Amino acid sequence: MNLAENLKKIRKSSGITQTFIAKKINISRQAYCNYEAGAREPDYETLSRIANVLGTTPNDILGITDNKMLSNKKEPAPELYPGQAKDLLYLREIAESLSIDNIKTLIKYADFLNSQP
Repeated sequence: MNLAENLKKIRKSSGITQTFIAKKINISRQAYCNYEAGAREPDYETLSRIANVLGTTPNDILGITDNKMLSNKKEPAPELYPGQAKDLLYLREIAESLSIDNIKTLIKYADFLNSQP
């Protein structure tokens, strides 16, 4: 698989839209579409930012693997309910817009919820 195919596959499996990625890395949707279509290739900095949004590495997008690294990779946790991946992405988007103090409060609240039976 080439970069364009990997990029599209990883994005779709993450449940993220092209528009969301483009907005997060501050490029036009059309520019991002060109990467998935294979019409253009991102520079390393852009590739790194895309990988960050997708929660992966540039090597994964490029299709570069290291057998040692593969043995340490964890399988993604199965969804507990339909739409969980989208909910988690939405939660991440909200958290990224919060102040540090509010993020700490959110973490404390999540810890509290997690401790409930």
